[in-house]
Amino acid sequence: MFELIGCPMHCGVPDIGKGLCEGTDTLNRLFPELRIRKIPEILCDEGAERPNLKMLQSVIATCEAIAREENAVKQRGNIPVFIGGDHACGLGTVGGSAATEERLGLIWVDAHSDINTDASTISGRIHGMPVSALMGYGEPSLCSIFGEEPKILPQDVVLFGVRDMDPLEVEIVERLNIACYSYEEIQANGLAASLEKAVRHFRHTSRLHISFDLDAMDPEQIPGVTVPVPSGFSEEDIFSIFGYLLGHCNVASMDIVEFNPLNDIENRTADFVRRLIHKICKA
Repeated sequence: MFELIGCPMHCGVPDIGKGLCEGTDTLNRLFPELRIRKIPEILCDEGAERPNLKMLQSVIATCEAIAREENAVKQRGNIPVFIGGDHACGLGTVGGSAATEERLGLIWVDAHSDINTDASTISGRIHGMPVSALMGYGEPSLCSIFGEEPKILPQDVVLFGVRDMDPLEVEIVERLNIACYSYEEIQANGLAASLEKAVRHFRHTSRLHISFDLDAMDPEQIPGVTVPVPSGFSEEDIFSIFGYLLGHCNVASMDIVEFNPLNDIENRTADFVRRLIHKICKA
């Protein structure tokens, strides 16, 4: 059984992500049948701001709350479908899910690799750091959300559909030998062949977490995101990706994140999220 939970957090991208605060309420208002259970964002007194770790304390507090709820859903024997909110939420969703698994795999479907650390970041936005922190690299307080140990192993991570990486992120991916399938590579080799190859990386894992950022898609089709990148997956592509992963992997949990209604046009992105949720729940 799937459970829909969400957190309209924006603290991982505070300078440009205000619209993310309205995401959960917008979806519940437009589509009341979804009944997404909302986890409030927790805003803390940040004290002396660290420019390379913007709103750090708020991110930690909010992601701890997300992790507890994610874990509680798993303990009930259900599969959490988390609706966000900026992608820093992955620190909570993956952390909470990994706590119940022997060895969790992670496929990160995103235009960005989100593998910066506090030492490599250009913007200081923590929504660009969760993958590194989940592996135990970077700011210790981010790495220790919902447990001190790394939540995932580098060999169990797949970045899928990447179109925009910082130079230092490229170095991190290469140094850790992370499996990275760029959008350009997927287009060249075909989506089905790329998915078949990608899931081989999870052969030693117990289950899989799917973390999907809406900016993996073409912003001409899906404009309601915070950090759009030209080109990207179509609606049909994303339905195919979820269909393949749900059909070929033992999926433990999943995210649909970075829905920003302030940037949406005629509720196109909101309606896509609704249709994707319905597809997932019928799988």
